[in-house]
Amino acid sequence: MPVLCSSTSSSPYLVEIDAVDRDEWSSILTGFDDATIYQTWSYGSFRWGERNLSHAIMKRGGDVVGAAQVRIVRLPIVGAGIANVKWGPLWRRRTNEDPAVFREMLVALQNEYMIKRGLLLRIVPNQVCESTGAMRSMLMAEGFRPEPAAVPYNTLVMDLSPSLDELRRGLRKNWSQHLGQAERRGLIIQEGNSDELFETVIRLYNDMLARKGFVSFLNIDEFRAMQSDLKEHLKMKTIVCEVDGAAVAARVVSQIGDAAVDLIAATNSAGLKTKASYIVFWRVIEWLKSAGCRWYDLGGIDPEANQGVYQFKTGLAGKNGREVSFEEFEQSSSVLSSSVVRMGDRLRALLRKSKGSLKGNPQ
Repeated sequence: MPVLCSSTSSSPYLVEIDAVDRDEWSSILTGFDDATIYQTWSYGSFRWGERNLSHAIMKRGGDVVGAAQVRIVRLPIVGAGIANVKWGPLWRRRTNEDPAVFREMLVALQNEYMIKRGLLLRIVPNQVCESTGAMRSMLMAEGFRPEPAAVPYNTLVMDLSPSLDELRRGLRKNWSQHLGQAERRGLIIQEGNSDELFETVIRLYNDMLARKGFVSFLNIDEFRAMQSDLKEHLKMKTIVCEVDGAAVAARVVSQIGDAAVDLIAATNSAGLKTKASYIVFWRVIEWLKSAGCRWYDLGGIDPEANQGVYQFKTGLAGKNGREVSFEEFEQSSSVLSSSVVRMGDRLRALLRKSKGSLKGNPQ
């Protein structure tokens, strides 16, 4: 049953828990600049299971001003567990950016999931935009603390506000030269959001893993299922480069709010020889500029373990890139939930380490 409550007795905000359906949630996302694929119903359903999702919205004067998709994991019988918000809560409305909404959403999430349900509340806010410092201060003021054992998501964020000409001049010299070489080859670009194009990406990706001997933690078939399920205006963009009719390089990118997220990349030997990845990446930039996107999260970096990818991405971002490390914040009023979550975190870390030690990892 939907739950309605106010975040505080004197608050002008009305909080509704699990009072919207999938279509309503998809519509709500389009009103937020900080919305990403990680807050879509489709992502949550295929990644974590629909029965494990909860949706909180905050209204003021009848308008939705804040929202959060929450993943719930709890032990049967005892009920201890975690409420996890990935790249949320949403608060930067396209028509109005009010930091007070972010604070009120934190209070609402605390009341519902930490106090009422007794779960550890973990939040990874969308830290791509320039409001990261203010969000961190509000999280700390509300009692949240960085999760010390968390492995941060380190990425490179590219500022797309300059013109295309300025962005091109901002490329590092070698990157710009390789792009020019690819353009002179007259390579063919196919783009769209069809299942056929996504299938092409999957073939390229799996071939790349086999060629390099990598083990990937990315479930690419899961993303294909999400793509089929997403509403048309929320679908990912697939860009594929062909040489002599054969796909040689591809990227999958999601853009819902003002920040795009690079999700999947693949190339083969022919793609490396023809510099196809350079023209694919640049085509992504052109598309995002035409869509009015402000930021581009280039999909994670690891300068030590994957120096080649790091150099490739920093060459693209050039003068317009900045490195960002996403922090996880958490708070709990339950000793049992805290203990259960810590144990689960340690088990996942051991599993990931053992899997990664089998072979190299592309990310």
